[in-house]
Amino acid sequence: MEFYGNWYCLYTKTGQESIAKKNLENQGFQSYLPMRIKKIKKNRRMVEKRVPLFPSYIFASVPDEELTKCRSTRGVNYLVSSDQGALTVSAGILNEIEDHCPKGVLAEIDEFVPGDSVEIIDGPFQGTEALFNTRLTDSNRAIVLLQILSNTISAEVDYDLLKKTH
Repeated sequence: MEFYGNWYCLYTKTGQESIAKKNLENQGFQSYLPMRIKKIKKNRRMVEKRVPLFPSYIFASVPDEELTKCRSTRGVNYLVSSDQGALTVSAGILNEIEDHCPKGVLAEIDEFVPGDSVEIIDGPFQGTEALFNTRLTDSNRAIVLLQILSNTISAEVDYDLLKKTH
């Protein structure tokens, strides 16, 4: 998607970003809701869920004379503004965001760097602190260093089961 002109930032009702997007588009307005993947624990398993990159915010391209219509759209709470009026977001900023969000979803980036203190949140080592060593290429696994009985042991664990501690 290529962005042109000025866009407005809208603050949505909590959890209603997709509803606001759909209703804006039903009225003929262009809207943009960048997403990211969030890993959550569901039924004792880690699953990926698409969530907004900017919770409660959505961008819309709306003619100035139709801002009132946009403001009263279902799911929209208010138009982000200042004393001078509605704040615009340049197309350049949205193009930058889109460059990092192929297909509308933020490209995954590694959260950890070697030496980071992490906690293993599930599995046989649940609750154990370790040092992140490396992420294995072409897999969703990582090598961590554990301190067990005064010895440093390397262990391979699911990358999704790690949480930064400090």
